[in-house]
Amino acid sequence: MLSLSLLAPSLPLAQSSARPGADPGAPTAEGMPMTLKEAVALALDNSLAIAVRRYDPHIADNNLLSEQGAFDPTLRGSVQFDDRSDPASDFVRSIRGLDVFESESRVASATYEDPFKWGGALTVQIDANRSTNNFRDPVTDLTTRFDATAGVTYAQSLLRNFGYDVNTTGIRVARRNQEISRSQFRQVVIDTIAGVEKAYWDLKFALEDLEVKRHSLRLSEETLSQNKIRVDVGTMAPIDVTTAEAEVASRRQDVLLAENALENSRDRLLLYLNQPKTSPLWVLPINPVDQLPFDENMRIDLPGALEEAYANRPDLEQTQKLIANDEDLVARARDQMRWDLVGSASYGRAGQVGRREGGFVGPIFFPSRNDDVYAAFEEIYDEDFRNWGLSLNLVVPLGNKQAKAGYLNARLVQQQRQEIFDSQELDAVIQVRNAARQVENTVERVKAARVNVRLQRERLAAENKRYENGMTTTFDLFQFQDDLTRAESQVILALVDYNKSLADLEAAKGTLATARGVVVAELVERGVELPELP
Repeated sequence: MLSLSLLAPSLPLAQSSARPGADPGAPTAEGMPMTLKEAVALALDNSLAIAVRRYDPHIADNNLLSEQGAFDPTLRGSVQFDDRSDPASDFVRSIRGLDVFESESRVASATYEDPFKWGGALTVQIDANRSTNNFRDPVTDLTTRFDATAGVTYAQSLLRNFGYDVNTTGIRVARRNQEISRSQFRQVVIDTIAGVEKAYWDLKFALEDLEVKRHSLRLSEETLSQNKIRVDVGTMAPIDVTTAEAEVASRRQDVLLAENALENSRDRLLLYLNQPKTSPLWVLPINPVDQLPFDENMRIDLPGALEEAYANRPDLEQTQKLIANDEDLVARARDQMRWDLVGSASYGRAGQVGRREGGFVGPIFFPSRNDDVYAAFEEIYDEDFRNWGLSLNLVVPLGNKQAKAGYLNARLVQQQRQEIFDSQELDAVIQVRNAARQVENTVERVKAARVNVRLQRERLAAENKRYENGMTTTFDLFQFQDDLTRAESQVILALVDYNKSLADLEAAKGTLATARGVVVAELVERGVELPELP
């Protein structure tokens, strides 16, 4: 967070000073000096809207990771133990004289599965089995048998879910959603900067307008003092004192209203800065020290501004990416209406050895050198026992209402999104045109207001001379003073509106953050503590 000590290490106070007869200039109220850049930095550090939206890009990153994880290979292993004791059948009793048939089975397996982005899947499986019973096989005389198998299977979708594009739809959509979340965050940053700038310049207007009102009050108080002297010496009627007193009271009310407007403006800026209760800004009022910049030669390149808006506005960027998502989703929905045909090929080998009570026996058709499961695996390499297979599995959906409805909805959303984009483009044109027109309008307003101030001062100076010579009334003099006060306030207001319109134009083009030197990518990472995996 931008430290307040960096803003004003020794908390200097700007001193009040009257500026009679001068254009509104630097702030004159006491408080903590703050530049516009510092106000923007504080707001970006403390904005709750930014703090909330800062998590969205990270969530979108994880959603992309999740979609990519759909193609991660999987390794599975299992072990199974079975012990059985069953009544012997009549056949077993007659052959072996056993009343109870006992058996044990130990099975271990490992499977590797790897799904591919083009719709295929590779499976490799290895199994080992050890089975023992108390009934010797009448042919092989075995009581224990070891089996081992190893096989590989490849399955490929041939109609539905066939190809790289349809299977990676989720990844592309998630990647665009990732970009959309950053664009949405950029929009929040732009809105925050625009709000801070307008609040800052509104505070600037309130502060300088208060000085104008105070100066007007001082003029009326000076006129009242002069009128009292003239009444005392008998050169003026008492009614002129009453008129002056009424005007002083009226202008004092104007000052009180301006002071209230100033405090309200400070509170609005503090709302954007989101300062804690312990912040000194709640005690020392903010004093905006930046001058009101003005370029009387400002002209807006409207075609260029529109091109910038098309290229940089976050709302257009987001909708364009959503339209691209819709195209992928429509293609996937169309694919889901197809028949499902899956082809698979498999190849495997097997090995088997056995043991009987009292020692090892290798059956004539299961030759081996050992009497355990490793011997069974050795048999695999001899290629005595192998198998392969090919298969085609066809699924024909009858009716297929769900897939058809999914496709129709995807197409409707796509068409709706295009209408939304067309509407947004029109809104962008209108906003940029209005903002550009407002900039040029305020330039002319400032020029005209400055001319008006100069002329009103000349009129007031002439009226003062006439008043000193008794050629005009107190009421007329106050009218001229009021005209000058209004003219000075109009200059300040026009300058403030000019700077606010510049912010509006940059915001309408989507370039406000860049124009103010704010790196949005850095704000995304600031203040977010990503959780660690357990």
